[in-house]
Parts: sequence; C-alpha cells; structure tokens
Amino acid sequence: VTSFQTMRSTSGTTAIKAYNFTATGSTFLQNLTNNDRQLGPTARQELAQQFNAGHVLVGENISTASWWFNNAGSSPTGTIRAFIRQSDGTLIATSSTALDASTTTGGFVKYTFVFPNTALSAGDMITLSAADMTGGAIDNNIQDTEMTNGKLFETTSTGSSYVQMVAKQMRMEVTYAAA
Repeated sequence: VTSFQTMRSTSGTTAIKAYNFTATGSTFLQNLTNNDRQLGPTARQELAQQFNAGHVLVGENISTASWWFNNAGSSPTGTIRAFIRQSDGTLIATSSTALDASTTTGGFVKYTFVFPNTALSAGDMITLSAADMTGGAIDNNIQDTEMTNGKLFETTSTGSSYVQMVAKQMRMEVTYAAA
C-alpha cells in the first residue's frame, strides 16, 4: 500500500484491499564455505543439516532448499535427492525435484530442490542424498564452523545411523513462509 486519500474510520473497521503483491517467502542463507564433502553411492550417502529450537526455520513451512555441487573430478551418474526428516531419520517430505548427477560440472553450481511447503519442527533435518547415485561422486560446500541452533550429520546409509560432523554446517539456501 503506497498511499491513502481521505480515508477515515471513526468506529468499526474499514476493509483495505491491496493488489499486485507477491508471496515469494523469506530466505535463510548460510553462504559461508571453506571446505567441501563428497557424496556418493558407496561412501557418504547423505548429509543432514539439523535445525534446533531457536533457529529461524523452526516452525516455518519450507518450500525450497538449495545447495552448491560440483562433479568431484569424477563422472557421477544417477540421481541426487533431497528430503526433510525427523532427527531419527523418519521421512517427513521428499522434494518434488531431483538432480541428474551427470549434469554437475567442474565448478560449484547452485541447484534448488522444491518441497511441498513442509513445516519444520525443532530437531528436523533437511537432507541431501546420493543413495540413488550409481557411480562417481559429487562435492558439496560446507563451512568448518557449527551453525547456531543447528548441527550437521552424515551417514553411509540414507535415513539411518547419523553421525554428527562436529563444528560443521552445509552451505545452503532455504526459502520458507512462501504462499
């Protein structure tokens, strides 16, 4: 709303209509990076960024999550997927998009996964999975400091047996509260 002209309500309520607004949501960006971790079908299959009480994303509807990948100097094949999981690995939501690992390049490029507006609770994790890759590996940017109100986990078996990566966090961008 940019202006009002002679509008006055002395009692009751007055409806105001607003037009041409867009509901793109808000963005959480963790853009620091000083390291990377490989994901592949035979070693580290999943990276899981956990969000704990007090984090801006807790209680919000997640609509997208983005990460930066490169092909780790290999020839990756198969599919990279993203999930939202409870802290024990229980699946909450699967992204409606996936990445063909063979399309990754030698430089880090951002790729976005779309979620069906999924509410994030304290302790939930947004994860990146290479379990459906069939060969090679990809690199994902990380930062060698721990996220405020969050912890990074890894597993060699997607959806279970998570081990904390102490003092680390994923480089990621998350869109939330979108209409």
